[in-house]
Amino acid sequence: MGKNTVEKPTIYEFQPKPIAPTIDDIIEAQLKGYLVGAPNVREALKILNKNQIEQFNFGPLSLSTVREAQAEAVEFIELGCFTFPYPVCLYRAQVQYDNAMVGMTVLVVDGRDKVPVIHKYYDGVASVTLIHSQNEMCAMHAINMLNVQLDSQGHGKAVELHVPQTELEYWKDKIDIGGPFGYTEENTGPLTEGAMLAMGLTMILNTKGIRRERSEPPCKPQQARIRAGKPLLPYVTRVYTDVYNKAVEKGEPGTHASPRPHRRRAHVRHLPERGNKPAYNIPIAAMLVNWDGEPLTPHQYEVK
Repeated sequence: MGKNTVEKPTIYEFQPKPIAPTIDDIIEAQLKGYLVGAPNVREALKILNKNQIEQFNFGPLSLSTVREAQAEAVEFIELGCFTFPYPVCLYRAQVQYDNAMVGMTVLVVDGRDKVPVIHKYYDGVASVTLIHSQNEMCAMHAINMLNVQLDSQGHGKAVELHVPQTELEYWKDKIDIGGPFGYTEENTGPLTEGAMLAMGLTMILNTKGIRRERSEPPCKPQQARIRAGKPLLPYVTRVYTDVYNKAVEKGEPGTHASPRPHRRRAHVRHLPERGNKPAYNIPIAAMLVNWDGEPLTPHQYEVK
């Protein structure tokens, strides 16, 4: 290469798979060197080797459905009623964007519970979002500061998301993710997508009427992994989203006597001060109305 030749940065053209990465997929990507991510993210992923993670497998969801749940999460955060199920957990989901079904895995670490990640504690909630293609896996890091403010256009309220400078520097001029993603200096949305996704999935997880099945890892494979020095298999909660998707469909509400199954939105009820009782807020979870909670087609939407 000549002295005056400027080497162009590597551009990653990335077509996401529809199935979210598993813990073993993530570990393999690190060991074999096809994980694409900043050094601090690689450090954060070591938590998968040290902790037994609670994992949640969500069935397919449309982006608009997740966005609606995210909006409700903002209200919960503002009034101090939002919480993640565990200090460290892994969300796996399939999200339908305009032109692609994208499998996304989000490692969520709640810094408020003093779980060390990336060499320090965070006041907010750190997230590492992982998506993979045929040959590579992308890992992106952001922090949900759990503060609510007016959005940049001043049209409404939004949660404050922080992207570390090391992350911005790593991805600048480096990635062109196909499908629904694309990162520029003006648009850091792809880097914060996982932090947003975790909010919406948490609200969906806590919706009354959704069927959830939690299972512990099988004993023999777990013992074999311990002997081999591999990360422990997670406890897995399957979250069946078929009834949720049906309940949020737009359509006729039905008669007053027999309304169609639908989703009643989550909200926070504010109770004013009464006598010696101070004012306080009560979180009201979303609810599936007129449904028995059973999946429409058993196991149809299990993430493998």
